[in-house]
Amino acid sequence: MIDSYTHCGIDKYEPVESVVEAMEYSEITRAVLVQHLGQFDNSYIDNVVKDNSETFTGVGLVDTTDTNWYREIEALRNSDSFMGIRFSSPSILGNFDAVIEAAQMGLNLILYTPDGIDEVSQEIAALARKVPDTSIVLTHLGCPGQKVDVDRRNCSIVRLGEFPNIFVGLSGQHMFCEYPYRDLLGYTKRIVETYTSKRIMWGSNFPVCGSVEAYRSDLSYISSEHLELSDVEVQDITENTARKLFFPGS
Repeated sequence: MIDSYTHCGIDKYEPVESVVEAMEYSEITRAVLVQHLGQFDNSYIDNVVKDNSETFTGVGLVDTTDTNWYREIEALRNSDSFMGIRFSSPSILGNFDAVIEAAQMGLNLILYTPDGIDEVSQEIAALARKVPDTSIVLTHLGCPGQKVDVDRRNCSIVRLGEFPNIFVGLSGQHMFCEYPYRDLLGYTKRIVETYTSKRIMWGSNFPVCGSVEAYRSDLSYISSEHLELSDVEVQDITENTARKLFFPGS
């Protein structure tokens, strides 16, 4: 199984050894290390991946307000350690050229929309049309908020499902409600129905999700009776989709 979204670091969150402990506790074999907000030095993740490229790959972060943003994106593209780059809504709205350049360089685009999808839905749709061969991942279910309503601020996440290069990260549910995420159930099922398991991937959001026990509970939710997924769908969401994007050829 693959964790498509986890964090590690030495000045925020925890070092990679803690990620490994959580992975082993839940029998996860591979993970995508996503750079945390505010950290533009990707060297720690780079070194971790270089030391164990069979287990890890990285998603870097670049300061799109810096005049050297193009060179920094190019450095990620030229590194064997990074399969993707992370952009938040402010960077999408503030420097759309940087997002386009990263896509054209072949990096997977990992999008974080803390205030929901609607405010950047037009940009995401334009992006999907312009770079149809680039994979775009909407993390944390598009950040639906604590009062979840697919017909309110996140209705556009359903419309974006028409683009075959847009994927959804089934991660971060703990930010919006308590396990077993009953307030998210209808919304999550609608996302699964729209995108299918072929375009959805599970991620722990560790260590934000909590302890190693919380990590395991979050994973077990995918195969629980709540989502009513088939064995094939569970396999897609916990491994196949992430492998296609982040560990191709493996």
